[in-house]
Amino acid sequence: MQSVSQFVKHLDQPRGGYLKKHHEYQISDSALDEEIISVNDETLKPQIIDKIVSYLSKYLFFDDQPAQEILQPVFLGAKKYYQDTKETDVLDAIEKIKLESREINLDLIDDFVIAACLGNYYQKPCDYTVYMLNNLPQLSDNDYKHILVMVERCLNFLRIVKKHSDFLLAGYAIASDPKYRLFDSGDLRTDNAIIDFKFYSKDPWNRYNSAKLAVDYLLGRYGIDTSGEEWQDVDTLVMFDVRHNKVKYVNVEEYKNEIQQIMQSIQKQIQVQLMTNTVM
Repeated sequence: MQSVSQFVKHLDQPRGGYLKKHHEYQISDSALDEEIISVNDETLKPQIIDKIVSYLSKYLFFDDQPAQEILQPVFLGAKKYYQDTKETDVLDAIEKIKLESREINLDLIDDFVIAACLGNYYQKPCDYTVYMLNNLPQLSDNDYKHILVMVERCLNFLRIVKKHSDFLLAGYAIASDPKYRLFDSGDLRTDNAIIDFKFYSKDPWNRYNSAKLAVDYLLGRYGIDTSGEEWQDVDTLVMFDVRHNKVKYVNVEEYKNEIQQIMQSIQKQIQVQLMTNTVM
């Protein structure tokens, strides 16, 4: 089994990637625009901060849905971690999240540090994640401040999206033909768009992130959507650049030739990996 994030690192692309140019606009949000959200001021690693904000934003926004549906990677990560370690503390922490009121506070942010680590553990176990689960840190004042600002930006963005969408899903899960076992999940699905939250200090629109969106689109259209939703109306690939409060996107129709080239590149890469036995 291989994730799209891993797969696109080996995908043949021209210099700068297939989807070089994109549309962009700044979200105006009063005082939030004044905040400087630098990773240099944070004690947690960016991948943990990212998941805290992403999970917490959806947990708060989709308050009419069960936590285990919105935070599926977290609950799957808890199950996997328990199977691997027999540690019950993690299961207790997840049960606590299910019972929390959906109002943001510092205690809830602390709970989502565990949730972020478990989401990472499910997607790709690593020594850092295991260390974090065994040695949960005390967040700094800057950590809390940055998380609160970025969560508010995400909630504001979600409100905007909901106004313009017939439906809004708190994530999607997709896979290729079971023979290849290529899979991925994304942050949001609307009636016509897939959306990834990005938390880079620099511009997140690079060859890998844009290719990941394109591969997700192709998997959704021609693979298997385990979320059970149709993809025929999806025509827009979106990144929400949270640290800079910007929306970046492309329309599929503008890049239909490049999307076809990406499809060919995917097929070529799969054949290479099958020959070298690197798709598991």
